[in-house]
Amino acid sequence: MNIETLSAIAIAILIMAALNIDNGLVVDLQIRSLRLPEKAHVLWRSIALLVSAGMRILVLFLISMMAWLNDPQAGWWWLPNRWFADHPETLEWIHLVLFIGGLIVVGMAFWEFYHKWKEELKGPSESDTTPQVSAARIVFVSMYVLFVGLLFSVDSVFTLMSLLDINEEFNSMIVVVLVTAIIMIFGMIPLGKLIQKSLHIKVQMLTVLVVVGAKLMVDGTAGHFSNGILTFIIFVVILNDVGQSVLTKADRLGNEKAALEP
Repeated sequence: MNIETLSAIAIAILIMAALNIDNGLVVDLQIRSLRLPEKAHVLWRSIALLVSAGMRILVLFLISMMAWLNDPQAGWWWLPNRWFADHPETLEWIHLVLFIGGLIVVGMAFWEFYHKWKEELKGPSESDTTPQVSAARIVFVSMYVLFVGLLFSVDSVFTLMSLLDINEEFNSMIVVVLVTAIIMIFGMIPLGKLIQKSLHIKVQMLTVLVVVGAKLMVDGTAGHFSNGILTFIIFVVILNDVGQSVLTKADRLGNEKAALEP
């Protein structure tokens, strides 16, 4: 295993853990609505996150078993990835899957941004009431958690496919999914609090998601978007956020100092 592959695995674990925080928070909030004892809550939350990891592995396995994905793609004019390819005759069906996956990832990023924007407009909830627990509520929560897990699984799989080759690095992808699940189980609450308290970090994670989606779409047109370039762009995004935070703090301190001077 070369350095580039190890770097891609490490980046994939970090990105997957960060981007799946919302999945973990949704699971946590829904299970908390059942008003379980704390130990039972942690147990069922952990089970739900493991089920989500299992969904990701299943989706990866199903995609890897589809041998026809490596067949030449049909020359139908309405296939979107053909519109942007320099040599559309070289495209395979896997390229269409990657391109559509990129669209899904970008769409999820903008949808999540819209969702957070609506949350900020609404403001903090002043209601402390909890829905009455019933059999129907338990069924609803279970189905909702499964649906959200499946939705995030598709998103995560396409993100992972942008970083690792599903045909040659399938085992590494499984390792990333399992390690991410462990991180989510044991580190979801502190990581979630870190992201939730800073709008900058929230937007930063969504920006990274858009970049990952763009890489998938480039790969879907048989273009070349290396992991090295992706790593550099992510580093610049993070550096930009850190720089803005440092300058904002320096500006605030400078204004405070100026106000104190006679």
